[in-house]
Amino acid sequence: MRVYKDISNELSLNNCFLIWKNKNFFCNILDISGNIWTIAIDADFTVEGECQLIINYNNERLVFPCYVDTVPTDKLFISSCIKRCIISTSLSAEAEINYIKKVRNIEKQQYHWNKRKEERYDIKFDIEKIQFSSPQQQLISRQETLPCFIENISYGGAKLITYESRYEINDKIVINYSFTNPPEIIDVPSYIRHIISRPLSENNVDRLISLCVEYDHAPLSFQNRMIKFVERVNKEKEEVKENK
Repeated sequence: MRVYKDISNELSLNNCFLIWKNKNFFCNILDISGNIWTIAIDADFTVEGECQLIINYNNERLVFPCYVDTVPTDKLFISSCIKRCIISTSLSAEAEINYIKKVRNIEKQQYHWNKRKEERYDIKFDIEKIQFSSPQQQLISRQETLPCFIENISYGGAKLITYESRYEINDKIVINYSFTNPPEIIDVPSYIRHIISRPLSENNVDRLISLCVEYDHAPLSFQNRMIKFVERVNKEKEEVKENK
């Protein structure tokens, strides 16, 4: 699981450090795969062996015994400050155990999210189940903010309608999703994968664009929204079946 900013914030990984031979080294968590964490530390290649990973979480100082060694050569990391940190599975303190459970839950969610990217759900003006604040959302492209309407949505991307602009395939844009219950705006960085242009009127003064976008990374808050939305859709389908 790649550790994006939202995951780092959720797990309080912005302020963690490694203790090796009574020396402290600040570190960044780059990737988590079970008990194997890939970290970047502000030290040279000599840091190896038994260590302690310290994470400040919810005003608690969590201590994780670990073993640090070099990243295997088949990995795409070449810097000497990139290390493999093997977290001990023998934890006794409740706070550390609960924290690892939280990490596993997020890791599991990321795995299932990536598996279900291709399922598409029609939205258009039916915004109640997904809890959009309005049928109109916003996208940001080349420092320009434009209105857009979501035609369908999936775990990995969306198809939307907006006004013609300077779009190109593989351009990076940001979709501002506006939700209710509770009110929040979630920014989802995306890449344009397909463009369909069509006239809005006979004189072609205004043109509409259909964009098919792929999410660069869907923040945890957006993932949670989508999971609840799909649960509501599936529940409605089951109720329809039962009433037949």
